[in-house]
Amino acid sequence: MKVLIHTLVWKRPEATEITYKGFDRIQERLKEAGIDSEVLVTSSEPEHTAKATDRGYNVFEYKNLPVAEKYDAAMHETLNYEWDFLMGMDSNNLLSDDYIKRWVEKSNQKENRFFGSSSFIALDSKNKYMFRYKTRRVSILSNVGKGIRRDVWEHMRKVGSFVTDKSRNSNLDGMSNRMVKKFVLGRKGYRHSICKECDGVLDFKSDVDMHDHVSRNAKEKADIPYLIKLFPELQHWV
Repeated sequence: MKVLIHTLVWKRPEATEITYKGFDRIQERLKEAGIDSEVLVTSSEPEHTAKATDRGYNVFEYKNLPVAEKYDAAMHETLNYEWDFLMGMDSNNLLSDDYIKRWVEKSNQKENRFFGSSSFIALDSKNKYMFRYKTRRVSILSNVGKGIRRDVWEHMRKVGSFVTDKSRNSNLDGMSNRMVKKFVLGRKGYRHSICKECDGVLDFKSDVDMHDHVSRNAKEKADIPYLIKLFPELQHWV
C-alpha cells in the first residue's frame, strides 16, 4: 500500500514547519506498518515552495484564493501521483499516534473507502485555552486526517469537481463531504468516523488564521503537558 499525504499551505510558516515535523512522525508510523508514503504540498507562495522542496516534498503551485478553487485543483493534481489512499491534512494540524494507528487499521478494511475524524481539539493562538470541537453530524468528517481510497477520487474526477462551490473560502470539508456522499457513497457506507470522541487531532491556531473554531465552543484551560504527550511536535510551538 502507498499513501499520499496532502496539504494546502498559505502564510503561517512557523505553524507549517510544526506540521511538517508531524509529517515526519506520520511517515515513520506508516513505514513501521509496512506502508510507503510521500507528501504533496499545494503552495501559493515562493517561500513555501522552497521549504517544501528542501524537504523533498512534491509541490503543486496554485493561487490561494478562492481557497475552494485551490483545493479543487489540488485534488485533481493528487491523481497524477501513484497512491492507494490519500491522507488529507491542513498546515496547522497534528495527529496523535493512536489516531495514526486507527487510520492504518481503517485503511486495511476493504469496506472503508472514505473515513476520518468528526472531532478535534483547537488550541487558541495564545496557547491559553483549548476547545473540543465536534462536527454537527458524525457523517461530516474533518479534512484533517481524512482517508480517501483512490477509486473514490477517480470517480470524483469524472464528476468534474471535488467541491460544490469553487468561489468559497471556507467549508471545504463540508462541500467535499457532500459531493462524495451524493456522487459516490450515498447513505450506505458513509459514516466511517475514526475518532468520534478521542483526542486524536489537534488544530493549533496562529495569529494568521482564516478559520476560528473556538468562539462557539466551551473553552477549558489548555493542558499543555497533556497535548504534548499526544502531539509531541507541539513542544516546538508553545
